Amino acid sequence: MTNRIFNMTKILVVLVFFGCGNMFAQEVTLNEVIYKVEKDVILKEGTDVTSNLSEEQKTKILQLAKDKRLQETADSEKAKELKEAEKREKRIHKKRKKTQKALKQAEKRQDNFNSADKKYKKTLAKYKKLKEKGKLSPADETKMLEKIDKLNQKLDKAKRKLK
Repeated sequence: MTNRIFNMTKILVVLVFFGCGNMFAQEVTLNEVIYKVEKDVILKEGTDVTSNLSEEQKTKILQLAKDKRLQETADSEKAKELKEAEKREKRIHKKRKKTQKALKQAEKRQDNFNSADKKYKKTLAKYKKLKEKGKLSPADETKMLEKIDKLNQKLDKAKRKLK
């Protein structure tokens, strides 16, 4: 994706440079002779030949220059549209990435909650089972209650983050 954007940017830069360089004067080829047109003045190899040309040649050269100018304008508009499309695509990509990140974080919070809930219930069940059988010494019972309390705090914290 970034490679494609980079290539489009290169094309855009080239178009802009060509557009700026020829914005004031158009080079036109007629009968294998290169003329440079600046407004209504026709130059051949840097000298003004407007008065030496026939009316037909002048109109043809001026029309070619006008067509070339219109083409360059259309090219620059296409370049602008291309740049705008790139910006839109970039914005969409950023939004998609942000949404995916938020979804991933929500899934992680849900997993943390599920894990904490599972550990809490497992430890609580183990405590109740040992207490019913009478296999807990007072020291072990204190340790188990402290562990259950810590797991309950972790569960509450995970529940808060989940909301």
